[in-house]
Amino acid sequence: MQQHNAAAAKCCSSKMLQQQQQQKQQQQNMLQQQQQQNMLQQQQQQNMLLQQQQDVQQQQHQQNMLLQQNMLQQQQQQQQQQNKQQQQQQQQQKGLPFKPAV
Repeated sequence: MQQHNAAAAKCCSSKMLQQQQQQKQQQQNMLQQQQQQNMLQQQQQQNMLLQQQQDVQQQQHQQNMLLQQNMLQQQQQQQQQQNKQQQQQQQQQKGLPFKPAV
């Protein structure tokens, strides 16, 4: 009878050990999954940040281009005004009435 009880207790304790090990394994699996999800989230966030940075750089580039165009236009307008003034002065020196070139 005692032997039977001892065998039953052994069997019982080994089953409990198995269950504990399974629980540990499940916990580890869950932890791994969480870690993987965290890594994925971090990766996605980094990608989004990179995308935003690239967008900002593109906007800056476009703004720079626009600024350059504006500066060129201003320079051209100034040049045209100077040319008109020179023509005016030359014609006044010759004693001719100024006619702006159309």
